[in-house]
Amino acid sequence: MQDAMSTEARLLREAWRLAGLPADKEAALNAGAALYGAGGLLDSIGVVSLIAALAELLENESGQGDSLLDRIDAELLSRFGDRDSLLDWLGEHLTEAADA
Repeated sequence: MQDAMSTEARLLREAWRLAGLPADKEAALNAGAALYGAGGLLDSIGVVSLIAALAELLENESGQGDSLLDRIDAELLSRFGDRDSLLDWLGEHLTEAADA
């Protein structure tokens, strides 16, 4: 799997662990399961925990003072639909941080 070596995949894997995601749920998400919503694997606390973990990791990775929570837009939750959409979003954020 090519993206297993990417920064986005590494950050996502770290965030899942920080959020306390069990290995079986991580495997299901890697296979394409929905994160939240109908049939999703995370409840609201799980989604909030994931957002908090990603915020911390992205701030550390980018070295910038702006936090994810400062950058929330109206479409943020749609970016948490599944693993692939989350990886795309992480890539966009990292590209923006590198360009700043």
